[in-house]
Amino acid sequence: MREDDLQISNNGLKKRKKLKPATGKPGYEGRGGKVMAMNIGSVIKKARSELSELTGLPLSSTLKTVKEDKGWRVLIEMVEKRAIPDGMDVLATYEVLLDEDGNLLEFSRKGMRNRMETVAEE
Repeated sequence: MREDDLQISNNGLKKRKKLKPATGKPGYEGRGGKVMAMNIGSVIKKARSELSELTGLPLSSTLKTVKEDKGWRVLIEMVEKRAIPDGMDVLATYEVLLDEDGNLLEFSRKGMRNRMETVAEE
């Protein structure tokens, strides 16, 4: 780390400045100044946050995340309708597509089921 990458905070401690990559793409600058792509954890958090905000539905679980040529594909289950008992909740599976920078490109509902129904894996 170069000295000019450091800032002095109010309490006198040195901390690293948030670096802005030369490419203008989000990420962080790693060794040699290369911009690192979003990691899978960041992609999942971004997809869940965006989908929940857009639909207004509570999250249930993340089913699948796949890196593709043009970005990321994430499958997320959302609670469409709460019920008593919980096993009768209606869950919907949504497919979310994000580009390489983590921008939401599209989302669509792929199916619905009751929570108590088991689903065979693909």
